[in-house]
Formats: sequence, structure tokens, C-alpha cells
Amino acid sequence: VEKDAVIEIKIGNKKLPDPTGQFEIEKVDDKDSELKLKGAVFQVLDKEGKELSRLTTDEKGKVISSQLVLGKYTIKEIKAPNGYMLLRDPIEIEITEAVKTQKITVKNAKNNWVIPNTGGSGTTIFYVIGIMLMFGVLYFCKKNRIL
Repeated sequence: VEKDAVIEIKIGNKKLPDPTGQFEIEKVDDKDSELKLKGAVFQVLDKEGKELSRLTTDEKGKVISSQLVLGKYTIKEIKAPNGYMLLRDPIEIEITEAVKTQKITVKNAKNNWVIPNTGGSGTTIFYVIGIMLMFGVLYFCKKNRIL
């Protein structure tokens, strides 16, 4: 550096990006963890309850979120694979510096509900008896000139 030289130095601050992380969901059958479930749709919500994204599991039963700022998130299953029930409770996760990729295994039970048969042939006899009673009362009233 020369004597009496002017040295220009620029000092600036550049904001570093916020640290991020992500999560991976693996969707499996509750009785057979080797059976991967395709087509489950999850809704990702931030701590205020605002929807950030929707994720759908692939043929391997997996889905990986985009990079998310460190913090707490809620994951709700909004569509279960065909023949399976929705998760009853949402999943709460926290992405931290220590664990940048949360791995979550979700086990789903099959939908074994049997819907009762209503309005079947078992009610027909009651309709027939009811109509016959009404006509019987009407005949009795006409015969005895009550009406």
C-alpha cells in the first residue's frame, strides 16, 4: 500500500437464509408394515393453522415435504387410501436444528365397517299388515255407518 493512498472498503451484511428442514412420511398397513399404501393425502399446517401444502404418497407409500423453516407443524390426513380409514388424530411434529429430516411411519387400519341393510324385505310385512289394518278399520266403519 502506498503512502497517502486511499483504500476503499465496502462492508455489508447479507442475511443468511433461515435454517430449514423437512419430513418424510411412510404410509403402511397396520397389520403388515411391508404393505405400502399409495394415495394418502396429507395437509401440512403451520403453527397458526394455515395450510402450507398438500402431499400425496407414491407407490412406495412415501412422500417428502418441501424445505420448511424450523418450527412446529401439524399434519392431517385428509384422504385415506382406498379401503382404509382416515387417521383419527393429526400428527404434531417439530423440525429442529438437531433433526433436519423427521421420518414418520403412519400405520393405517382397514375400513371393516359393515353398514346395516335398511329398508330391506324385512320391513315389507309390516307395510302389508298396516295397510290391511287400515282397510279393515275403514270397512268396519262403513259397515256400521260410523263414517
